[in-house]
Amino acid sequence: MRSLHGGGGSREPGLAFLFAAALAAAPLAARPEGIGVLAVAPTPGPTPHLVELTGRLRQLLAERAPGILEPEHLRARMAGQAGGSALTATDRAYSAAAASGDPRRAIEGLNAVIRELESFPDSEETLRQWTRATLRLAQLESQLEGHEEQARSTVERLLRVAPFTPVRRDTHGPVLVDQFEAAKQRLAGLPRYYLRVSSGLRTGARIYVSGREAGTTPATLTLARGRYRITGSHGPLRSMPVEVELQDKGKAVELDFGVAETLRPAQGPGLAVEPRDHLKIIDAGRLLRLDTVVAVQLLEEAGVTYLLAVAYDTRAGAAKLDGIVRLRKGAPSPRAMEALAELLLTPDAARGLSPRALP
Repeated sequence: MRSLHGGGGSREPGLAFLFAAALAAAPLAARPEGIGVLAVAPTPGPTPHLVELTGRLRQLLAERAPGILEPEHLRARMAGQAGGSALTATDRAYSAAAASGDPRRAIEGLNAVIRELESFPDSEETLRQWTRATLRLAQLESQLEGHEEQARSTVERLLRVAPFTPVRRDTHGPVLVDQFEAAKQRLAGLPRYYLRVSSGLRTGARIYVSGREAGTTPATLTLARGRYRITGSHGPLRSMPVEVELQDKGKAVELDFGVAETLRPAQGPGLAVEPRDHLKIIDAGRLLRLDTVVAVQLLEEAGVTYLLAVAYDTRAGAAKLDGIVRLRKGAPSPRAMEALAELLLTPDAARGLSPRALP
């Protein structure tokens, strides 16, 4: 077995370290989205042989570290489902934050819930939870000295997405009600611009503007000046999100379902991607809400077949760690597979092994 390191053999943190670091950094009680182990091969996608080897490596990693997602969880994400457990976790996190007796800690927790919900596939339930959390955040900020600007920004953000959100003086307080009225007047006075949304040959795709459904493609929307997140769905396919800034003129965007088309839930699950296309693998990981993707592939060199595993940090947008084992008669030795799992989890095991550039 050899280690594969970009940058002249520099040592990178292993998966266990990366996951632990993400846990420590995330304020949300509902933990980071975890590690996905995916079989990767050019179209039409992974072969049964690669799927079997990927499953063996996934099992070895799961036995050694937390956060390795099961195949059925990955398939649910590929189908565009946030998953009941994920939405239940954000619901619990909201309840804990809203009940906190410390307003500053509550604000921190609610911001984390909102960020988590914004990473989920757009749906009615996701929007309902997002609206509830954002309204509670605006209420707390309106009551806390020194948070006037934050409250104003939160209220405007909420009204852009859910303009008919009800507020009452006896429930939410007179300060928040007054801020809502002032924000509605400001938004009504903003210039409006067109946004043309298309989806190539996939006409009829659902359009979501910052989480709210806004019609089907092709469509021309009229939006107030500001920043919006545009996504779409076409059957089980989801587009990559696009951030659009409308400042002084209209714009046009085309929903990109290219990454979704590479997903192969029944093959691994895996991806139908050229193994050298590192950016598309990272985008697939982001679409699946993964912190880390372990892309497993077969590599042929001089008549010898290798199993290559590359770990990508989707937040950093880069390959972090990789390892390779030689196959003999189509199979690695059990010890070699165990060593590969240990290498991915504990990079110190790679010391003394010759570095190698990514293929």
